[in-house]
Amino acid sequence: MRIEEAVECMSKINLHRILDSYTKDTLKPDEETSRKRIISDRDILQDPENIAKRMQFAGVSFDTKALAFFLMETLLSADQYQSDEQTIIASVKDYEKRIIEEASSPEAFKYKDTAAVNTYKTVLEVALEDDVISDDEKRLLARLRTYVGLSLNDHHLIQASLNKFPKAGNDIHTEKEIKNGLVDLQRRGAVFHCNQCSGGPVYMIPEEIVPGVKLVVGIELTRDAYGLLLDKLTVEALRQILDANGLPTSGKKDERIQRVRSADIQPSDALEVLSNDELYELCKKLPGVNVSGSKAAKTRNIIQHFDKLRVVVCDDTADSRGKLYEYYVELATRDRENLLSNKVIKKDKDMDSAFEEATRYLFENKLGLSLEPMPGSEHADGTLRFPKSKELFMWDTKSKETIYDFPNEHFNQFRRYIHNSTERVNCFMVIAPEISDKAEENAYRLKTQSGTDTDLSLISADDLKWVAENWRSYATNGNFTLDVFNFTGILNRGSLKKRMKIFLK
Repeated sequence: MRIEEAVECMSKINLHRILDSYTKDTLKPDEETSRKRIISDRDILQDPENIAKRMQFAGVSFDTKALAFFLMETLLSADQYQSDEQTIIASVKDYEKRIIEEASSPEAFKYKDTAAVNTYKTVLEVALEDDVISDDEKRLLARLRTYVGLSLNDHHLIQASLNKFPKAGNDIHTEKEIKNGLVDLQRRGAVFHCNQCSGGPVYMIPEEIVPGVKLVVGIELTRDAYGLLLDKLTVEALRQILDANGLPTSGKKDERIQRVRSADIQPSDALEVLSNDELYELCKKLPGVNVSGSKAAKTRNIIQHFDKLRVVVCDDTADSRGKLYEYYVELATRDRENLLSNKVIKKDKDMDSAFEEATRYLFENKLGLSLEPMPGSEHADGTLRFPKSKELFMWDTKSKETIYDFPNEHFNQFRRYIHNSTERVNCFMVIAPEISDKAEENAYRLKTQSGTDTDLSLISADDLKWVAENWRSYATNGNFTLDVFNFTGILNRGSLKKRMKIFLK
C-alpha cells in the first residue's frame, strides 16, 4: 500500500501522528487537509536521511529501542508490510520468548568465536549493572560488536543469558508496551495505523518508506526472502560461504542453509565469497535479472531481485491450490519473477492453468460456493448457479502483463460460451489484471447481442481477491451471494463495497 492509499484509511488522530513526525505545527489541520498534506509531503517521509533522523532513539531505554526494531522487523516480514495489532503483538512476544529459550541452549553460540562472546558478555554485563544502557554504552557496544564479529541477534542472546532480555528478569514486553511502541513508531513517521480499512484495522509501512526503514534496521533481505536466495545456491557455493566464515562445511543442503542463517551472515557478505562466474550463473537462473556488469553490480541485482519478491506462507496446507490463491494477483499480471522464484509455477506455460485453478479455489474455499460441472472442452473457466433463479453464472480468466481492453476475439469467444449453454447464463464475469475503460464498450455490446440479456461484468484480480478476503465483514447471515457480481460494466472497489452492503445484509 502506498502513502496516498494508506491515508484514506486513517482517522484524524493517526494522521496527526504522522504529521508530528516531521512538522512542529501546534495547530493541526482537519482530517481531509491532513491527508492532502501528507501526500504532498511524501518526498520528506520517504527520504532515507530524513527517516534515519526520525528514527534516532537518543535518550530512550535500550529495551524500548529493541522493541521498536522488533516491531519494524515484524512489519517488514509481513505480507505487503502490513498486519493487524494482535498478530503483531503475538509475533513480538513469540520472538522474545524464542530468544530467551535459544539463549539457554548449548547450541546458541555454536558457530561463534568463544573469546568474542565472552569479551562481549563481560562488557554488556557491566553496562547492564543498573538495568539501563546509556547512549554512550550503546555506541560502545555497537563498535565492539563490529570489532569482534557479532550481530545484534548475538547481543540479544547474550543479554538473555544474563537474564536481562528484553528487560530485567527476562521479562518480555507486555501488550500495553507493544501498543505504545506502535504509537511511537507512528510519531516517527515509520508506521501508519490504517484504522478505517474495510477489512479491519492494520498497521503498515508504506511502500515508499520501506527502503529507508530497512536501512535503519539493517535488513538487506527479510528472513523468508533470504531463504529463497540461499535455496538457489549450489551446495558448493554454500560450502564456500561456510568455509570463508570459519564454519563447518559438511551436511545436506538444508543443514548448510540453516548454518548460514544461524551465523547471521548478511546476503551481500555471502555473495561476496562467490566468484564473478558463479554470480553470473546464479543471475542466469533468476527471471528478469541482468547477468552483465561488475561483481558488485551482480550482487546488487541478485539482492534487489529477492528483495522485490512477495514471499507468502500459505495457511492452507491441505489444498495445494491455496498457494496459487496467495499469488492470485501475480498470476493475473503474469509476474514471472515472483511466480518462478517462489516456485508457484515451474514454467511460464503454467501461468494460465494456475490462474484458473486459483480462481476455482477462490470461489469454492473463500466465497463458499459450489462449482457446476462443465461438459466438453469448449467452455468458460468456471460455472456457478444462482440459488433462486437456478440460472448460471460463468467466468473466464485472462492473464495479461498489461491492462485488459476486451479485444473482439474475446467478445466472440464469450458470446459463443453463452450461446452454447443449454441453460440461460444470467451473468458472465471476466477476471483480468486491470480493466481499461474501453473494455466497457464490448461489455455493453455483449449484453445486447447475447440474445439472453446476459450481464457482462469486468473485475480486476486484485478487487476479486479483496472481495474474497473482506465479504464476511459485510454479510449478516454468513453467506455470499452472486448478486454482488450480477452487473454489466466494470466492478471496482467502490461499487463492490456498495453492492456488498446491499446484497449481503
